[in-house]
Amino acid sequence: MNTYQSATLILTGMHRSGTSLLSSLLQSAGVNIGKRLVPANDGNPKGYFENSDFVEFHENVLFSLGIDKIGWTTLENCQPPCHYIDEAKKLIERNQDPEQPWGWKEPRTTLFLDFWSNLLPNAYFIFVYRSPWEVLDSLYRRGDDIFRHNPELALQAWSSYNRQIVNFYQKYSDKSLLFNLAKVTINPNYLIEMINEKFNLSLPSVDSNIYDPSSLKTDTKKSQRPHLLKVYFPDIWEQYQELNKMTNFEEPLEEVLENLSDNAWVLQDWLNVRILEKTLKQEKKISDEHIDSVYQKLGETIGEKESFEFHLGESQRELKDSQSQLQQTHQELENTKQELYNTQSQLQQTHQELENTKQELYSTQSQLQQTHQELENTKQELYSTQSQLQQTHQELENNKFQLQESQRELQDKKYELQQQELAFKELHFYFERSQEELKQTQEKVIEIKENLQRKQEELRNSQEKIIFMESSKFWKLRNKWFRLKGEKIE
Repeated sequence: MNTYQSATLILTGMHRSGTSLLSSLLQSAGVNIGKRLVPANDGNPKGYFENSDFVEFHENVLFSLGIDKIGWTTLENCQPPCHYIDEAKKLIERNQDPEQPWGWKEPRTTLFLDFWSNLLPNAYFIFVYRSPWEVLDSLYRRGDDIFRHNPELALQAWSSYNRQIVNFYQKYSDKSLLFNLAKVTINPNYLIEMINEKFNLSLPSVDSNIYDPSSLKTDTKKSQRPHLLKVYFPDIWEQYQELNKMTNFEEPLEEVLENLSDNAWVLQDWLNVRILEKTLKQEKKISDEHIDSVYQKLGETIGEKESFEFHLGESQRELKDSQSQLQQTHQELENTKQELYNTQSQLQQTHQELENTKQELYSTQSQLQQTHQELENTKQELYSTQSQLQQTHQELENNKFQLQESQRELQDKKYELQQQELAFKELHFYFERSQEELKQTQEKVIEIKENLQRKQEELRNSQEKIIFMESSKFWKLRNKWFRLKGEKIE
């Protein structure tokens, strides 16, 4: 598949032939003429509307061929070296737009028409030409250095460029469009209409106000310049007439030429030179008078200068004193800045410490909140333990009462129950110690629980001992003895 099948419009012509105007019209009609355009300058204040990629390519090719980069040459059908073919293909791939018509405008394209036609066989070529006297006048006004020593080169280039255009147009008329610039200056939409008609495209119309008549100088055709070319460069004159005939363009020059005799243009130039000399003399006289006035004012200014110098000396002395004071003030300011810097450093450190303190406070508050929660849980456990302790106290009171009863019964038999009495005393000692330990449990809950369990165990042991004592033979003998004693008494 051919990668260069998208609609391509290539606009070219001799330098200063209006290609920039036509390129701006194409851009307004939606043709993509490139993103990186050559910027405007004094030679073309509104811009060149040229794609820099193609401009640089042509300059490099011409330089490699030993030809002036701008393209001032009479060589025709230039062929770039082979290694430029791949570069040109990459250039096309980088710039072509598959979604809209695209192309470029560059006068030097005229030097490589066959080269681009081979790479883009489906491209449409748009050629514009302009009268040789208007092109020369524009080039001379632009002031290219090359024409200062060889003014005829501009005319030779015009002839060579347009001859190559005609040759290509006659060979590929089906994909080429050729017209005089004047047709576009009369009707800016002429270009769009001809492109749509010839190439079967549908570009939209453009705003006619885009064309500024002041940007193109066309008054030279009313001067002796056309007659000058007809007399001294008849081949150029005939070539231009052939172009007009080929494009069916009628330019009313005969009336202008009939009003000029063969020598009229010489007298006119002579007159113009003399008028110019007279104007320059008048301007010089005015300039001299102005210079005299300036010298007079200069003398007055010198007197004022000496007065100013005296005052300046006084001012400089005052300035020196002020500078000394200013230097002292600067030193004080530097000291103040240093103190301010130190203060700011301390303040920054204080801020950092404050942030750290806030962080620690936040952590402490979190721990305190957690401690409060643990305290509430501890209080709850303490309350429960106190309840259990109170119950244990009640049980102890009951046990004490029973113990006292047992002690009263055992007092009569102390000599028989010494071992049991020691046990009771030891138990009593444990009870008193338990009471003391139970009071301490209010401060240490866990220790109270352990002591409580131990005391309960000791109590159970004591009860078992009492039960054991009651079930012992001695106790049974005692009971029998009391019963016998009672029976004897009766």
